[in-house]
This record gives sequence, C-alpha cells and structure tokens, in this order.
Amino acid sequence: MQFYLQTLLGITLTLIALYHVIRIFKNRKENLDFPIHIFMAGAPFVIALTLTTVHIVDIALQWTTIVPTVQGTCVIDYGKYIVPIKVEENDLTLLSSMYLDDEGAGTYYGCEASYYPVTKFIIDYKYDSYLDTHEY
Repeated sequence: MQFYLQTLLGITLTLIALYHVIRIFKNRKENLDFPIHIFMAGAPFVIALTLTTVHIVDIALQWTTIVPTVQGTCVIDYGKYIVPIKVEENDLTLLSSMYLDDEGAGTYYGCEASYYPVTKFIIDYKYDSYLDTHEY
C-alpha cells in the first residue's frame, strides 16, 4: 500500500511541476533570468518524472506477474522505517517498510521474498525459523 501511495504522490508532484514549467513558458518575457526559472522549475519535474516512472514500471511488472522471488538465509537489520534485508546466498539487499524493534533483527533460515525488480522493494516475505540474534 505504501508503494502505491508513493507512486500517487510522485504523479501529483510531476503534474504540479509540469504545470509550473508550462506556466513559465506561457508567461515568459524578455528577461535575463528566464534560463534560471526554467532550470528551477524543470529540475523538480525531471526528478519527479524519473521516480514516478520507476515506480510505474515496478507496478506494471507486478501486474503482469513478472515478480522475482529469492530464497535463502536472510539477515534482517534493525530499523524503524526502511529495513534492509540481505539475502546471503544471492548477495542481494532488499528494502522493506516494516517496523522492527531490536528483538526482530537477526538471521532467519529459509527466507523467501518477492520484490519489485527495479527498486528492490519487498512485496511479500516469509521465513521458517530464527537462527541467531544480532550482536549488541
């Protein structure tokens, strides 16, 4: 759900930035600051468009059932907002937006995770058993 909200926010910011770029072009006058105005309005537009495109590609790939799944031993680090989950066998680090306290971090055996292919953000994951705790 959070991934879809980020995409919706990105689309909104892209449209707002596009509106400002068009408005600057329509209202331009003989002004020496015109290139600076275009840069200041165009840079957020390009950034928002790039991020939105990446999210839309991930969602389109999920809808067409092209979702990679990885299995192996997962090492979950401590994190409050974005939690990195490293799958050791594949040397792959995925990101998850779950909340973990100190006791949730550690190494899990038999981890299986499906993720968005472009952003490496986890869609769903499962694990079998807990191996050991992390060091304090």
